[in-house]
Amino acid sequence: MFAAATIRAPRPSPGPSPGESSIEPGRVLQASQGFVFTGGSLGFTLHQSGNRVTHWIRNGYQVPVTVDLTPHYHGVVPVVSPPRAKTLVLQPRQNCLMAAYTRTGEAGTMQVAMDFRAMFGDPGVSPTPYVYAVPFRAPAVFTVLQAFNGRFSHTGSNRYAIDFDLPEGTVVTAARPGLVVATHDRALTGGGDPGLMALEHVNWVLVQHDDGTLAEYAHLQPHGVLVAIGQAVRRGEPLGLSGQTGFATLPHLHFSVFTAQDGQRKRTFPFVLRTQPSDAAGHIPLAGETYTAFEVPEVG
Repeated sequence: MFAAATIRAPRPSPGPSPGESSIEPGRVLQASQGFVFTGGSLGFTLHQSGNRVTHWIRNGYQVPVTVDLTPHYHGVVPVVSPPRAKTLVLQPRQNCLMAAYTRTGEAGTMQVAMDFRAMFGDPGVSPTPYVYAVPFRAPAVFTVLQAFNGRFSHTGSNRYAIDFDLPEGTVVTAARPGLVVATHDRALTGGGDPGLMALEHVNWVLVQHDDGTLAEYAHLQPHGVLVAIGQAVRRGEPLGLSGQTGFATLPHLHFSVFTAQDGQRKRTFPFVLRTQPSDAAGHIPLAGETYTAFEVPEVG
């Protein structure tokens, strides 16, 4: 993903240092967007003031986003020499200076670009103890196809996740109360190509909890999102309809609790489910086990 421009630059002027969050005056040379889903985007702007050029990023989501940045430039000198790559944690609606440059000559063109990778969440977040509900309506009964450390796809940063064998069109419900912060429902197909793991190829709902962690409900059917951005959802409230979009060879629901590790990787957290009325302490979900939903959705 790129936010890039080729421009002609004039004369020097002072400005902020990288990492500051107040955009300096100056002419906007280029503006673009990336990491675009329902709920927001990352905005990139290139500003010119005299001979100084600054490259800014804005988090348009109401949830933190972590980005890995790699600058590329020609015909300019960084005001503060950037590393080959750096990571920024952008809070909701935050503007942040990625890089500042000074023109090296009076004539010719200069090129300024920024490679980026982005992940929802703040690496500083840690989960508080919570016993999750099974993410489907009572009295449905479904089996765990793949649990923590599943060999097929629950490895590495995705290790703490579970897949339920929900048929196409099953109502998916919130396993914990929270706020809907981002969704995607435009993916149309699924299959066994690992390239379909990218966020744009799978339909999902992202819910932020009160401890800052995020719950991902994924592989929903096309146009299968039932909630709106900014909606507060209760435990057991419908979120979407299960499907087979993205990296999926059969219909199922993928569920995990996570935050960002950096701009490319999640950090998933182990969790427990309440699988029967007497199970107040929760139960680590296991592959092959069958669970029956029994809870009545919260009201009020």
